[in-house]
Amino acid sequence: MNIFKTVLLLMMLYLPVQVWAQRDTVPIDLKKEILINNKRFRVYNNWISGGAGPAYHSANPRTQIAVGVNYNFHIKQYYFRLGGQISGDEFGLWNNYQVHGGWIPYRKETENYNLALMGGLSYSTGYKFLYAGVYENTPYNEVGGIVEIQYIRKWKYDVGFGPAFFAEINGRQSLIGVRLDLYFSGAYRGEAKRRR
Repeated sequence: MNIFKTVLLLMMLYLPVQVWAQRDTVPIDLKKEILINNKRFRVYNNWISGGAGPAYHSANPRTQIAVGVNYNFHIKQYYFRLGGQISGDEFGLWNNYQVHGGWIPYRKETENYNLALMGGLSYSTGYKFLYAGVYENTPYNEVGGIVEIQYIRKWKYDVGFGPAFFAEINGRQSLIGVRLDLYFSGAYRGEAKRRR
């Protein structure tokens, strides 16, 4: 195992232990809601996001098109992510497939925006670039790391769009780019009860 994979594995084992080992001195209300325009929204909520955009591929001289989707969820007050991304020279001509999972150590959500920072492990399979539009027949398989910063501008409290800046690095290649993501949150809890 090379040094990159060893360090990455140690980080993945150590950091979650530190996050889960935190002791909260103030009890957290996981069912806390806020009221916006007479509608109830849950503060701790899950969301789905996905989109497309350009990406730089270190093993390929051509700009790639990247398409990704993510499911972001929480366990207690801690957020995690599962997702995937494909990229290729053209839409529909994919040469790299990736799945990832990790934690979201920072999330800030307001009525107008959602900001999240994610880091974790990725698994990529793809085909080595030979020359313009030609790739090897035998796929490679690599474990690596991924980071992403997502900034969503909201139309409503639970719907929005915005850029997601990402970087995936493994032993074979690096993929760095930006997607324009759509955002759908599960925060909506219904109309507020009117007082009589």
